[in-house]
Amino acid sequence: MIGIYCDESHDDHTYTLAGWLGSPAGWEQFVPAWRKMLEEFPVQYFHASELVNRDFDENSRYKGWTFDDEKRFFTRAVDVVCDDKNACGWMVPVGVSVSLNEHSRWTSTPETAWKLLFVRLFMLVLNRFQAQNGISFVFHRKPEVKNYVDRFYDPAKLVINEAFPGKLHGDMVGFANDEEAGFEPLQAADLLVYEWRRRITERLAQPEKRQRTSYRRIREARKRDAELHHYDAAAVDSILAQMATKKHFVEAMMRCPSTDE
Repeated sequence: MIGIYCDESHDDHTYTLAGWLGSPAGWEQFVPAWRKMLEEFPVQYFHASELVNRDFDENSRYKGWTFDDEKRFFTRAVDVVCDDKNACGWMVPVGVSVSLNEHSRWTSTPETAWKLLFVRLFMLVLNRFQAQNGISFVFHRKPEVKNYVDRFYDPAKLVINEAFPGKLHGDMVGFANDEEAGFEPLQAADLLVYEWRRRITERLAQPEKRQRTSYRRIREARKRDAELHHYDAAAVDSILAQMATKKHFVEAMMRCPSTDE
């Protein structure tokens, strides 16, 4: 069974749902490599936003860390997900992001954006990857994420099966705390969605700003296999225009010009 560990990240401009795909045997080798990295600091978790915003978050568990500490932590985390010399070399980044658009009913809020993100993520995985014993999606057990998944999984499955009957046969969806033993891959998903979401927003709002080193390294290491797709405002308009001509949502979504990241 293929295992996909997913997380979300959003700001005022971008909503992102992404994670890492791999085999059970691969994940069994990834976990000790990630734990060894954490022991260097020493901490039990990697939370990108909590670390970066530690001076503004009174509950941050990274209080007292310096900017050099932050850079070193990001560097070592990226080292693990980019290391092709060990089992981490098979990890494939998969995900979907969308530009929030106050003028569109699809992306005016994170809640409505989730339909596009959730359906597209499933289609992305099901079209690209085959698993003899099914596909397992594991999401971070954040209250808002569980709420979204609970609300949109069944409708997404219905929508996909209407267009592609039986396509989701054998899949499973579960939740876990990213600090639970064995679920460290969710921390790697946290790293990926943070870096990708931040890059998209900065690219749109601050086009002159250079890529973060962490993002650049992840993209360079995984460019060949990555399945990351962004829907900007023009793409959302394309979906809506096609649906106005009675095209099925899935068909319109698959036809619309997402940006391969």
